[in-house]
Amino acid sequence: MQQFKRFPNPLESPPAMIVCICHNVADKAIRQAIASGAESLHQIRSQLNIGSCCGKCLPCAKTIVRESLEDLGFSATALRREPIAA
Repeated sequence: MQQFKRFPNPLESPPAMIVCICHNVADKAIRQAIASGAESLHQIRSQLNIGSCCGKCLPCAKTIVRESLEDLGFSATALRREPIAA
C-alpha cells in the first residue's frame, strides 16, 4: 500500500481530495470538522452527511478521522471503535 505524506497541521494540507462523492465532501472538510471539535466518525457523519447514501466513503472517512485525531494527540487505542456500515 502506498504511504502518503501526512501534514502536521490538518488545515495546511494539499488540495482537497473528494471522499464522499454523493455529498461532495472533501478530506479537508473532515479535517476542519475535527479541528473544530468533532471527536468521532459519528459526529462527522452527522455534521457532513457522509455515508448516508451509498456508504462507500466510510472506510476512507474513518481513516481520515482517526489520523486527524491522532495528529491532535489522541491515542489510537483511546478512540472509540464505530461500525462503518451505512
